[in-house]
Order: sequence, then structure tokens, then C-alpha cells
Amino acid sequence: MNQKTLPENYELITCPVCGADDFKVIDERTIDKNLLCSVACLRCSHVFLNPRAKAEVYEAYYQRGFSKEFNAIGEHVDPYEQVKGNAAKTERILRFLKPELRNGLRVLEIGCGYGNILAALRDRYDATVTGIEPDPAAREVAKKAFNIDIVFESFENFIGGYQGDTYDVILLHHVLEHMLHPDEAVSRFSGLLKPGGFVYIGVPNITALTFPKKMFFRFPHVSNFTPFSLELLLSMYGLKIVRRDDFQKPLSVIAVAQSSERTLVSWGPIVARSFPLGRVKRAILFSHIYHSIRLFIRDHIRPLFPRWMKDFVKRLLKKKI
Repeated sequence: MNQKTLPENYELITCPVCGADDFKVIDERTIDKNLLCSVACLRCSHVFLNPRAKAEVYEAYYQRGFSKEFNAIGEHVDPYEQVKGNAAKTERILRFLKPELRNGLRVLEIGCGYGNILAALRDRYDATVTGIEPDPAAREVAKKAFNIDIVFESFENFIGGYQGDTYDVILLHHVLEHMLHPDEAVSRFSGLLKPGGFVYIGVPNITALTFPKKMFFRFPHVSNFTPFSLELLLSMYGLKIVRRDDFQKPLSVIAVAQSSERTLVSWGPIVARSFPLGRVKRAILFSHIYHSIRLFIRDHIRPLFPRWMKDFVKRLLKKKI
């Protein structure tokens, strides 16, 4: 596909991590009239939409109220119900961050959604919190549910009014994959850290063998990271991952990164041999088989068993636990 044959309001791009223009198509589909062509960079393994919709299309998409319509896997959901549902996720994140947390922190969350994490840090650690959130519906919920005023609609808006503040903690939970220019974002927020401060990042892990396609190949997910491409992107802008967990939530990579020397990457044979493109392909194939079996069991096998038998098995398992 070339620029002349692109759908209206779409553009071809280079890899947003390493800048390469050599890639392989790994998935192609149309959802809600949106073309979704996912490619894997043959130099760094990063998976991203190419071509993708232009910036003004995404801006309009988020202003319509993304959180008002969908949850993390594309299902319709009420925002206040989602606030309650986010409680377990918030606790999981705080447990992961506990070694780094202390009282009186200055915290910036980029893409803070309904404000669950910021509210918890404010209430438990007396943190001074600042949030950035493009979705007007989410900003309204954050105010009503947690009394958090989110005055910044975008990271660009925040940078435009930047007053020189620095932060102990910068949070991006399942946000980086939504950014059209993740390299520019990392370059900018890495300079906002106080000495000894840290960045928490959670992103979908495209190499997770059991990922559901609908979680990854979606219009708002312009990037899908591998652990390798995430670490590479951070290192290029002076951030080193000091702690990572791919297993607490197998579909995600969650990491804590701190300031380090900026890594100058030489795109030689070592890097070329290191990228897990083969694993990306295997993960997609395995995922299709895995979720096809799950759906078959749910729709055709489970209905064959009477309700009393299901309840008996549940009670039996509960006793063993």
C-alpha cells in the first residue's frame, strides 16, 4: 500500500521506536469501518498500526469519550461501574510499586482515566497528584468520584504550560500504546523526573501466548510492545528498567524505570538477532487456537452440564482451596 492508495485521513509511518521503515504485516482487519493493519518492525520487533489514522482523527475519537463507551477489551460499560471494577487493578499496581513508595511524593499520571490510582496515592501516601486525561467523560468522573481536578487534556497541553515542576513518580498505565509518538513522549517525560525518581509503565505484552486479539488489535492501540521494544525505547531516552514483571498480569509488561545514561543503539547483527518477531507470530497463532477452544467450550460444552453439577464442582474446588 502506498500513499496514493491510502484511505482518507490515513498515513504511512516509520517505526515509532527505532525509526526503521522495514516491516512485515502480521494482522489486517477492518473494525467499525476503521482499517487496522498491524505490522512488526524487522529491526526492533515493535508492533504498530501502519498505515494509521491521522492525529486529528484520534483527537476527535477521544473527545467523543472513549471511556464512556468501552472497557479494556472493547466491551460497553458504565463508567461508574468501571470505577468500582478498577479497585482490584489499583491495589495490584500499588503492591507492585510498594518498594518505591513513601509519604509526600509528587506524582504525575499521564492518562489517569477516572483517577483511581491518583486518589489512592493521595489518600494513603499524602501525595501531591497531577493528572492528564484526554477523555472529558473520565475527567468528570474523577471529579465526582474522587474530588480530583484534572486540568490537563493532553500531554502536549501539559508541556505547553509547563512551569518547571519535577516529579518523584510518573505513571503511565496502559497509556503508551495509545500515543501516536511514544518516542517523543518518553523523551519529554524522562526530563520531568526528580533525581532518584521513577517511572511506572504498564503496556500490553504482544508476546503473551494467551492474549485475546480484541485486546491488542484495536483502533486506539496504535502500538503493541514486546518486552524487548519497551526496554529499548526507554533506554534510548535515558531510562533503565530496574524491576519488571511479565507474570503478575501475563497479558502485560509492567516495569519500574529510573534515570540512567542514554543508550546509543547500534543497529548491527546483535540487535537484529535479538528481536522476538518469531515469538510474536507464534503468539498470534497460539492465541487464535487458545481462544477458539475457550469459546467452543463456553458455547457448546458448558451448556451440556446441568447447573447442579457446576455448583458441585465449584464447592468442591472451594473446599480444596
